[in-house]
Amino acid sequence: MSDAVKLPDLATLRMRWRTLAGAFHSRGIDHIWMSGDTADSYVDPAGSRMDLVQFNPSWAVLTAFDRELTDPAPRHPFDFFADAPPWVPRTPIVPSWPLGDLVWFEDGRWQRSTAVRDVPRAVEVLATPLLDDESLADELRRIPPPT
Repeated sequence: MSDAVKLPDLATLRMRWRTLAGAFHSRGIDHIWMSGDTADSYVDPAGSRMDLVQFNPSWAVLTAFDRELTDPAPRHPFDFFADAPPWVPRTPIVPSWPLGDLVWFEDGRWQRSTAVRDVPRAVEVLATPLLDDESLADELRRIPPPT
């Protein structure tokens, strides 16, 4: 059993991610929002990170580490992979970063393991600019003007 996660569908989430990556890139900022054919990354200046890998049109994994929310060495490690379908890789997307949250997209919805209900929701915090058009517009307004 898994818990539903309130995120936009995969196509909408990736479209918003590409919009941010393109807008930041147009201002010469290539190290915050990044987007590729099947993978996207976000790294904020404070040291938080979010990564998305799309395996096919209907499967994707989104991981996050929020520097303020995530304990990089919890006393009781959480099984983020419990309840995950077998196609979800059991190795970190970015091995050099601790795993602070993991959700997967399957059957048209985002899901997370019920085993991590007590873990802070780093994905939802870091994905705020991707949640709706208003949040996207807010993030776009924060881009520094050209120099």
